[in-house]
Amino acid sequence: MYAVDIARNGTGSFIGKEHVIAKGVHGIELTPADIALLSSVLDRSGFWSLNGRYQSEEDGCEAVATDQPGLSISVVRQGKAKTVVFYHGCQGAKIPREALNWLANTIDYLANTHPLIVNPGEDR
Repeated sequence: MYAVDIARNGTGSFIGKEHVIAKGVHGIELTPADIALLSSVLDRSGFWSLNGRYQSEEDGCEAVATDQPGLSISVVRQGKAKTVVFYHGCQGAKIPREALNWLANTIDYLANTHPLIVNPGEDR
């Protein structure tokens, strides 16, 4: 369990809570090019058109498996705020699982937080 917070200027923090290599607060910094790429990635993933929640049958899940991890991505850009919450137990063809996982992994890649999450050679 962890959080990544990135400001518009590229400064930010990784906050490791549980099941990560690095617990506590660790500073991160993205270059202006990384910030521009992250903005493009948000658009490419379709983030702005996603539903706010993918957690239950009411959210479009055909089935919901228990005891699965989840993710939450919140973005504020040009005064517009959006949060998407995704529970990995949410199953169904309408769920943009690949786009959400790709977006989360790309954020971790650009922020260089992967080494803080897992041991080298491990997948998460």
